[in-house]
This record gives sequence, structure tokens and C-alpha cells, in this order.
Amino acid sequence: LMVNKNHTPYYLIPGGDAIGIKIKTEGLVVVDTYLVNTKEGAINPAKEAGIVKGDIILAVNNQKINTIDDYKKQLSEQEENGKITITLNRQGKVSEVIVTPVISNEGLTTTGLYLRDKLAGIGTLTFIDPNSMKYGALGHEIVDQDTNQLVSISDGEITGSNVLSVRKAQTGKPGEKVADINFDTRLGTLIKNNYYGIYGTLFDKQLMNKQPMPIAYIDEIQTGPAQILTVLKGNKIETFDINIIEVVNQKEKDIKGIKYTVTDERLLNETGGIVQG
Repeated sequence: LMVNKNHTPYYLIPGGDAIGIKIKTEGLVVVDTYLVNTKEGAINPAKEAGIVKGDIILAVNNQKINTIDDYKKQLSEQEENGKITITLNRQGKVSEVIVTPVISNEGLTTTGLYLRDKLAGIGTLTFIDPNSMKYGALGHEIVDQDTNQLVSISDGEITGSNVLSVRKAQTGKPGEKVADINFDTRLGTLIKNNYYGIYGTLFDKQLMNKQPMPIAYIDEIQTGPAQILTVLKGNKIETFDINIIEVVNQKEKDIKGIKYTVTDERLLNETGGIVQG
């Protein structure tokens, strides 16, 4: 929540749009290691070198790695029985390990690693700055499920999305939107992922179809009836009633500055409460 004693008006376009999210990670995420069947028996080169699930591979032999193809290229250039130096990021600490690739019974040179270089998902657009065409979305960070760390982005985009259905929330378990991602409908860049959401710049004005509204500063927000915007089906943005029950007087910027209850009966019936996406 923002504080501005002068109350200078600042206008943003409210979101509510369903968006697809496409991310190329900075480095390769180790999803797991596996045993490789060789003439010498089953060997797990990565595990023997100390690589574990959740590690992020940054470089091989001091060559920066951004894609799985980069990694395969480095392996293909190794001499038989040669060793490679892998630079890892493990929970923020960078180190190097020596790995000896093996040749599988199928004739492939491998280190026994399952790797990932991309992520995709869905979310909700929060706002657009009508002057700069910069946007914010999600309202929270994207965390890698394998590393449990903030996803570091080397490149990314937001795209079109079509909501198919909503899985209802249950006690202690949030629901979620089920949606298709249209990767061909490129809406904007994705350059930042932090504690408060994801950010980038729109490619054009196709999402700027609502009137800008003045933002409210923290001392202007009151408890009581309010409305939220979201998509429950297709691409149709709808307005739903909520009731703000508390405004948190934060000493520094943080998430969850407002506590509210959903009062809209239709929204409650269709979602069961809070949903992801």
C-alpha cells in the first residue's frame, strides 16, 4: 500500500484479465537425477558428483548455460571419459562440481540429469500504467516448486489465456483456475519477478480497453464494500462484491495490505472462496 501525504493523483488501468505466463529460467533447474545403464552397470554421475534436486546449473566448463540445448552441446564436445566442471547455484550459494559423463547402452553421452529451462502458468493482470504501458500482475512471487526459491528470469512473456473452469476451494486448500494458454497471442515482456508480483511492458494497447482510475493511498482506504475484477470463464472480465474488513498499516511496503471477505454469492458458489490464478 502506498503512502503519499500530498495525495498527488496517479492513474492506472485496472486489470482482471486472464493471462498466460511463459518464462525462460536463468540457468537450468535440476528436476532430479537418475541411474544410467552402461556397460559397467548402472551409474548416476550427477549424484556421485553431489548434484541434488533443486540445484541450478549456471555454466559448464565456464560457458554460460541458458537452455537444455546449450547443455547438450557442451556434453557433445567432451572427449570420451573426459570430466566437466559444472557451476551450480544452490539456495543462493554458487559452487563448482566435477562430473564424469558416461555413455549409456543406447550410445548417448549423459550425466544422469533431468533438467528444466522453461516454466509456464496462468495468472491475473493487476494493473497497467497508461503512460508507460508497463504492467503488474499476480500480486505475489513465482516460486520454483523444485528449488522452493524465487524463479530467476532470463527471458519471458505474458500471453493470452482462456479460462475453461474453476476448481472450487476446499477447507485449507485454495481452488484454482483451469485455463488454456495461447502462446501465439504475445501480450508483453516479462522482465521482473519479485515478492510483489511479475512486471513487464505491453507490446501494444489491446489490453488497455478500460478507463484509468486514480489509485487510493493507504490513508484513503476505508473498510466496507468494494469490488474486484477477474475472469471466471473465457476472457470475460466481471466485477464481484467484497467487503474490506481491515487495512493493515504497514511501516514498509509488503503484500496483503488489505484483508477482505468475499460477499458475492455467485463468486462464492463458483469458486468456494480463494482460488489460484
